[in-house]
Amino acid sequence: MTRMEFMKILRNELRKLPPEEIVAATEFFEEYLDDALEALNVDGLTEEEAQNLREETEERLIREIGSPRAVAKQIRAEYASRILEGEESGGKTKASVGSRISAVWWVIIGICSAPVSIPVAICIGCVAFGIIVTVLSIMISIYSGIIGAAIGGICALVMGCLAIPTVLSTAALLIGIGLITLALAAAAGVGAYIGTRELIRWLARLGRSINEKRRLKKLNKMTGGAGYETAQ
Repeated sequence: MTRMEFMKILRNELRKLPPEEIVAATEFFEEYLDDALEALNVDGLTEEEAQNLREETEERLIREIGSPRAVAKQIRAEYASRILEGEESGGKTKASVGSRISAVWWVIIGICSAPVSIPVAICIGCVAFGIIVTVLSIMISIYSGIIGAAIGGICALVMGCLAIPTVLSTAALLIGIGLITLALAAAAGVGAYIGTRELIRWLARLGRSINEKRRLKKLNKMTGGAGYETAQ
């Protein structure tokens, strides 16, 4: 694979990221390849021999970097982790629910893109899918319960208001039950929101830690530990 082909695929795979992220990622690999080629010793070689050496070295380095699609998955996962941890919201519009869901998916794909055997990859994917389904089921149950309690509280309030002209004591009881239920539902809703947010951030930190260790291990082999600096 040539440099042009590698960069074209990488840019295409990163097209959903902000432009500055794409520039930061592609510039890192461009600079890495340029520095490696400049460090070649071509003394005593003809221009044709030197060019052939540069081309062979560039192809070898690109093979060592790996598939541009796998590289893009890890870059997206790293960016997604920063979104979920709130590092990308400073001075910008807060990430939407849709972008956060995409970010979670990118993190999972980044974790599963590790160079492991197919059976291990299948196991990782199944475990990740099982965890997602379990967490979503619990979250849906909790939020459904909260919504049901809120609806029940509103119904109690309405029935209490309707009972005021007839039985005042019953009306007061129903109104009290409705207010208490709504208050509890509101408190539970706030707690569920905070818990969900912290769970997502914890998953983001976990995914980022896994991806960072794998990325640094690879970059240590490539550049002695230097990584691309994400544009802010």
